[in-house]
Amino acid sequence: MNQQDVLSRLDVERQTVPDADAVLERTQSVLRMIAKLGNRDAIEYFLQLETEIWGASFTTREFLRFNQSDPLRRDLALIAYMDEKPAGMARVTASSQSQFAGLWGGSVLNEYRGRGVYRSLLSARILRAKELKSTRYLRVDALRTSRPILEKYGFSRVGSTWPAVWPPR
Repeated sequence: MNQQDVLSRLDVERQTVPDADAVLERTQSVLRMIAKLGNRDAIEYFLQLETEIWGASFTTREFLRFNQSDPLRRDLALIAYMDEKPAGMARVTASSQSQFAGLWGGSVLNEYRGRGVYRSLLSARILRAKELKSTRYLRVDALRTSRPILEKYGFSRVGSTWPAVWPPR
């Protein structure tokens, strides 16, 4: 069986995140929103980062373009830059018809870990969820290594998940 992941949630209405604004403010210059205006270069950077970090890309160009432009969805994709280079990427997916938003792909290149990139991406996504009036809960399926940071931000573990491979080997 593959590595077990942690399924966590955050109630954005009831939880206060004491340092989310401060972390985001300190690192705002590193974060750039991608694909809101169909920025092809940013989408390519996002996909390249995903491939470099995970060994493969699990997101498609079409998916990013569609979800960034669909008026019924309120998705946001981010790239964190450090030293003028892409250092990490993340997404938040939300729908006006749901109280739940999902956090996806919060990932950082090895050489930029421990420098606040993941926390900046997490803060940006939490703040995005707070802007959306219909979103009450954030959910994230994350590696166990992310759990301490997620808990610091108010997430609580609700279960476990295991990556699925299809077709089975």
